[in-house]
Amino acid sequence: MAGARGRRSARRVEVERVVGLALGGAAGARRLAHSRRPASGATLLRRVRRPPAPAGEPPRVVGVDDWAQRRGVRDGTIVVDLERGRPLDLLPDRAAATVADRLRRHPGVDAVARDRSPEDARGIADGAPRATQVVDRWHLLRNLREVAERVAARYPSCLAEEEPSARPATPPLPEGTPGSRERRRARDEAVRAPRAAGLSLQAIQHRLGCAPATVRKDADIDGFPERARRPPRPSMPDPYAPYPAERWAAGCRNARQLWREVRERGYPGSPKAVKRWAQRRRPTPAPNTAIACVRAAQARGTGPPTRSASPRRVATLVVARPDAPADDEQGVLARVCARHTDLAAAAHPVGRLAATVRERTPDALGPWLAAAEASGVADLRTFARGLRQDEPAIRAALTLPRSTGPVQGHINRLELLKRQMDGRATLDLLRARLLAARAAASP
Repeated sequence: MAGARGRRSARRVEVERVVGLALGGAAGARRLAHSRRPASGATLLRRVRRPPAPAGEPPRVVGVDDWAQRRGVRDGTIVVDLERGRPLDLLPDRAAATVADRLRRHPGVDAVARDRSPEDARGIADGAPRATQVVDRWHLLRNLREVAERVAARYPSCLAEEEPSARPATPPLPEGTPGSRERRRARDEAVRAPRAAGLSLQAIQHRLGCAPATVRKDADIDGFPERARRPPRPSMPDPYAPYPAERWAAGCRNARQLWREVRERGYPGSPKAVKRWAQRRRPTPAPNTAIACVRAAQARGTGPPTRSASPRRVATLVVARPDAPADDEQGVLARVCARHTDLAAAAHPVGRLAATVRERTPDALGPWLAAAEASGVADLRTFARGLRQDEPAIRAALTLPRSTGPVQGHINRLELLKRQMDGRATLDLLRARLLAARAAASP
């Protein structure tokens, strides 16, 4: 009798642990109450916090990346066994000493995949000095795009597309609230004038009350940065578009009336969508509308350009595969590069390194670094010096099939657990719930 009671007790404890791992404390307690096996949320969390089962074979290839304990305030580190696809640990911070201490528990680690964080690099070098460090290729391409974006952001006057072929077929939308462009231009002049007179960036920041990043950005550029305009999105689903087009051709110009009629035919959208659809078909808008005011300003030559290529758009075109962008996008890149030599000087080497990373040709890395360090573009030289310090890990990324992609999957699952517990879970509880899938993920 005592043995049977003990087995039932063990089964109950295991059920409570499984429910706690799947649902958490409060939700798990509600689920067990419906099953007539009541247990408090604290009891379920106590079951979850039991030490996990032994990990089995020691890991040989691990991935290291950061995760947000509290976004924008405090970050931690996650360590994942890449061969078995299972998490190994959650660390409370991103310090190199913390990463090194965790890796010392696994002396058999042969390779570690990471991003380009110097803290992770130092921690891996101290904790697993014989392991090969592998930079994640996605992070490398993202850093490369950021370099191209910084170079393009310095020359906003070269990004304006004033050729008729570059203009969108639809009228541009107004730029936010009235007067926003004038306020940005006034701030830009208030930063660049004292900077040209020799005033420091910190003094300008205190005088204007702006953020340091805003002051640095306005001081570095050579002209007023126009904001890029997004092309309008389609507002009418294709199955419902023919009827309002017929009514429009018949002379009905009332958007509200069109919406009422198309709604009777099953259209689920809002009146605003039909209004946008109608506005794009009016040859001349009403004189007091915002679109009419913008068009009049452009006709006088006092308004913003019809369209501008944003720094991010230019950087994306530079890093993209040569056959990925359409012909008109390549034309945008060619026109932008033709307006300034620094943009053209940075675009070609950035594209070559992106191709080197995608094609995994490590022999091309050395010549590229030498050419970039001798380049006349300051941002490219700085980026090349950083890559030179990380050259062995980058070469390993071009030869070994390792990345931090599986780590990102576990970070996504960790974010789900945080939301499930309303962001109030402590580190030990998050670690326990994340590591609970270790046995299921093991081969």
